[in-house]
Amino acid sequence: MIEDVLKKLDDSYTIQLSEEMIAIPSVTGDEEALALYIQEKLESYGMTSELNYVDTGRPNVHGVMKGSKPGKRLDYNA
Repeated sequence: MIEDVLKKLDDSYTIQLSEEMIAIPSVTGDEEALALYIQEKLESYGMTSELNYVDTGRPNVHGVMKGSKPGKRLDYNA
């Protein structure tokens, strides 16, 4: 699973992903649409995710990719 995600992380994919996120309206106080997009992307990579609402229309996205052995973690805050 981790290898599948890493294979996608090239320059063209990063640019495409950035363009898609920039196109989603997400002004302060109304970031839900972008959070839902990010959640969908994480789940398409096989990760579990949840939205934690700090206020109406203002969720944080929390994604988890389970590893097969103990070790270091990588955490993204979006």
